[in-house]
Amino acid sequence: MNTFFYFSKIKCCALFIVVVLFNITDAYCQNAFEVPAGIKAKATGTGRTTGHIADLKLTNVTDEKYQTSLGPFYIPSSGKYQPYIVPGQIDITVPPHGTYNIPINGYCTDIHKPPVGSGEDLPPVTSWIIPDVITNQWEPDENDGWVPKIITVQPSEEKDENLDNILTLIPGTDQPLTHTIDQYKFPGATAPVLLKSIVLISTAFDSLKNSNNILTPFSGNPDKERESVIQQTFWIFASGVSGDEYSKNQFEAKMTEQFENKTGRSITKLPKEDKEKFDQGVDDFWNSFNLVGTEAKVISATNQHNTEGIGTDMSRVKTHSGQDNEKKQMGSEAMTSLQNPESQNTNPASHATAVPQHVIQQKDEDSEKDETSDENKGSEEDKKGKCNCEKFTGKISTDQGLKETVDFNPDMTKVNPEQKINYPRVDFEAPKDKTKPKEFSVTISDLKLECGCETGKCEMLAAENDKFEKLEKYSIAIQQITNGVSYEGDGKVKNSGSHTFNFKSTVRSDDIKIKFKLISYCKSDECDKKMCKATISLSFKDEEDKSKK
Repeated sequence: MNTFFYFSKIKCCALFIVVVLFNITDAYCQNAFEVPAGIKAKATGTGRTTGHIADLKLTNVTDEKYQTSLGPFYIPSSGKYQPYIVPGQIDITVPPHGTYNIPINGYCTDIHKPPVGSGEDLPPVTSWIIPDVITNQWEPDENDGWVPKIITVQPSEEKDENLDNILTLIPGTDQPLTHTIDQYKFPGATAPVLLKSIVLISTAFDSLKNSNNILTPFSGNPDKERESVIQQTFWIFASGVSGDEYSKNQFEAKMTEQFENKTGRSITKLPKEDKEKFDQGVDDFWNSFNLVGTEAKVISATNQHNTEGIGTDMSRVKTHSGQDNEKKQMGSEAMTSLQNPESQNTNPASHATAVPQHVIQQKDEDSEKDETSDENKGSEEDKKGKCNCEKFTGKISTDQGLKETVDFNPDMTKVNPEQKINYPRVDFEAPKDKTKPKEFSVTISDLKLECGCETGKCEMLAAENDKFEKLEKYSIAIQQITNGVSYEGDGKVKNSGSHTFNFKSTVRSDDIKIKFKLISYCKSDECDKKMCKATISLSFKDEEDKSKK
């Protein structure tokens, strides 16, 4: 048996089967786990926020050895406890009638919630989400739950060292993330962004640490330091995604609480030298978080000395060498008794009650003289009409049955356009020999997106730097979400005007489900940019044919 939750061989959606025909922003898909017959799964918490956050117990009640790969995935919250993101992948083998206990390593995605208690049940495994994979061209889509926000970055007249001007970025880019989202209401749309950010943050930490640019109070314990800095940096980003504040003052307050609980000493009664060392330790940590986040391109850390508006100013976060290292190490001594700096069960910051606007504001000495021209630009933007996704048409066929070609034209007036196609006269049983799966192909052709604009002509957005050297004029992305099949090939087969996908299946045709998510853009000089999405759901379960048998 080798199909755990139908994704070990099916590199579907978030794992490795995101098929992008050209260079287009990805849209999310909420693909949940499906536990196959003969496998029992139960997950319990460990009481930890970071690292070993859960245990997954798999029981194989079949007569066959069970092998699979597990992860990455997003574990949603039950409402009481924090959600988690698990970026790694685990290879698993469970013998017949055996049990396998798997430690799950991950990161908390909400600093304002406590961890799942030791031994307490996590949400059912079937509710865990396999996040989509997004590229640097991704943009937030309001249809998926993203809400515009105001981002204000302006220098302070007061020189407050604890002032935070941290700008959340679209992961891996220099572009501000101009929207927020509620991960509890829209976990499927949030998970891909969180997954990409935690991977970038981990990579950035390792790179900076290897070049001796990270020094914190935990530098004597490399594993603890890595875990702590990655989690804290991730919290800064995730709080920006959700719209909740996580500032240096909050971090320092938590450090103070942990120090006092651990040592039984009041921070206000420490000798001046010890207090200075404590403060230095807080600075070391926070500067490291900002440095890693900036290197990962998930945040842009600006401060009151930066008068160039939005951008990265890490001038006060220096590399460590010589006397600087010695001083920072001394400043860390007062912090060595602290536990992992985990800020748990903190009261969330209150949400703004004003209706958010999609505005990025930046003011400094140089920009004030351009306010008039900026206002004119803003008014011009307001005059732009809206692009509409009017039609997303094409054809779909398979090499099974009578090999008919079926037209599709989903209703684009719906919030989530989807057309279900029960492909006729395809009927095959599950292969008796699982090592010889049924092979078949599906072809999508004649894809066309028609756009409309309130004030003029609106066309499909032209491709840039596509993988076929502009052999075609426009960009369309296709993402696969599969159940009951595995995908073979290099992501796509390029034919003249069509795209063929080769599948293998070890289940009967009735149990196969394949979704193709189509994504592209509409844009013109007269209209704003609009992401257009539609889903084509393909199955071989033809109810009319079955009823005749």
